[in-house]
Amino acid sequence: MMKTLQEKIAEEIVGELKRDSSVVGIEICGSLARGEIKPHSDIDIEVTSESVEMHQFIEEFRGEIKVDMSITPLEVLLESVETHPFLLYSSMCVKIVYDLRGILKQIRDRLEIHFDRHPEIVNFWEEKLDLYLAAKTKGEEPEGYRSVLDEAELRFSNDKKISRSFFRS
Repeated sequence: MMKTLQEKIAEEIVGELKRDSSVVGIEICGSLARGEIKPHSDIDIEVTSESVEMHQFIEEFRGEIKVDMSITPLEVLLESVETHPFLLYSSMCVKIVYDLRGILKQIRDRLEIHFDRHPEIVNFWEEKLDLYLAAKTKGEEPEGYRSVLDEAELRFSNDKKISRSFFRS
């Protein structure tokens, strides 16, 4: 089967990122991970790195294709699994394409257990994903990710307040 332009670009980016020894994991997200690519779909990539100290968001274009890359410090990811696992449902909807030491797989296995025990969190995120996709289909602006994180934290955290240090508005 012939690869889409997005698949070719994603492979190129993954190849570039794998040459960086601080990169421990790479995940493909969004429509590319779901196999729902359209001609002008963007590419969403999550990178886990040992060298960055705070989240970085990079938006670039490769030709006419937009690439959104989120770079997360490994320490922040590991801490968030401990303190805010209810915010990491999107990790269940990605395609792991590089996992140097199996860290992303271990995290996914741990989160899978968490979400199996908390179907109310799964329902929350699935509803938000449905609303997001419906808005995009209609050409509307979907609810912002940070506001959804805020809502999830207020609803599912033990202290019912926003306490995370990552992805703050």
